[in-house]
Amino acid sequence: NCPLILAGDFNATPDEPCLADLLESQNGFVRLKPENEAPTHAALDVPIDHIFFYPQDRLVEYSCRIDAGDLSRRASDHLPVMADIRIK
Repeated sequence: NCPLILAGDFNATPDEPCLADLLESQNGFVRLKPENEAPTHAALDVPIDHIFFYPQDRLVEYSCRIDAGDLSRRASDHLPVMADIRIK
């Protein structure tokens, strides 16, 4: 299977059914959880921007983070989610 990275502004919380059920449970995508999981939009209490990876068996390891620096806060109303991914 070719690896697939799906990333962006989903405007959905991690437990939203389309993400949690459709992507993760039914289709085997892995949500890359940021080590500093926090809101990615100032108006909310949870992240709505995400990175998903498929297929799970190709994922060796990853680190994921939300950049909450000054430049990121000035550049957009959403904070960027970034990941370093090692695959096989």
